[in-house]
Amino acid sequence: MIEIIEQCDDWVAINKPPDMLVHRSELDKHETQFVLQIVRDQLGQKLYPVHRLDKPTSGVMLFAKSSEAAAKLQATLDQPSTQKCYLGIVRGWAPKEGILDHPIAIRDRRQPGKLEAETWYRRLGRAQICHEVEGYPTARYSLVVMRAVTGRRHQLRRHLKNANHPMIGDSTFGRKKHNDFFAQAFNFDRLALHAWRLRVDDHWIEAPLDGGFFTLIQRFAWKTALKSCTEPFPEEQWSRHSATQ
Repeated sequence: MIEIIEQCDDWVAINKPPDMLVHRSELDKHETQFVLQIVRDQLGQKLYPVHRLDKPTSGVMLFAKSSEAAAKLQATLDQPSTQKCYLGIVRGWAPKEGILDHPIAIRDRRQPGKLEAETWYRRLGRAQICHEVEGYPTARYSLVVMRAVTGRRHQLRRHLKNANHPMIGDSTFGRKKHNDFFAQAFNFDRLALHAWRLRVDDHWIEAPLDGGFFTLIQRFAWKTALKSCTEPFPEEQWSRHSATQ
């Protein structure tokens, strides 16, 4: 069963589990479970995906209940007023806040080039652990909330890597030593990236954290900071920041 967060006549919002494909893919032919099919079976009706989440990412996803609703939702999600906010645990002590706008290279030899991309982020908490991971006596980590202003493939993971704060559990863009440490010390062997909140037409949809992710939040004493983060990116303030970059 996949958690249904809420639904209406036009759409359903679900909490995608980590490490599960949304639908069938030629790249993962061995996979047998897919989010779209499971939710279709749960609701007993055809559904239409309107946006994507990477396989290792958990969190809120919308599915439309008709092709007409899908087209409308896709247009809505493309509007600047739509906010997609993510939570991530990254290596190091990230700055208090900032905007990352490094162009994203297209990972396709047939269409080389770069795409404009913009990520807003705020640090919600920091932690220091007395354990040697990369040659230092301690290891530092941060909890960050991010807004994907643009929607490029792997944008958040690549932007944070470029800022020298790669995400924990990222086997593609992360640091293996830190990934291994979290797996061994905390039994956490997934990507630490969660699609936390989605605002559509001034309506917020929030996906609760799964047990493993929430346990880390508690262990690092970040629960209070997370609970108080009700409006991470006030539009007027952050739009001004973006314009001055």
